Amino acid sequence: MSGTLVRNITFKWMLFGIAILNFLYAPLLFMLRAPPTKEEQRNLILGDKSSVRYVNYKNDDEEE
Repeated sequence: MSGTLVRNITFKWMLFGIAILNFLYAPLLFMLRAPPTKEEQRNLILGDKSSVRYVNYKNDDEEE
């Protein structure tokens, strides 16, 4: 596929097209670098008390 592309639009224009796609794609990657967190996750990270209760279960067959 790349050989056909190079023959039809030349190597220089293929690289130019790839560069344009990369510049259009970069803002999306920049936004994904630090996605917004949900309130529950923010509370867990900051150490605030949350309304979520965690329950630990112990299996009777396990030895400690």
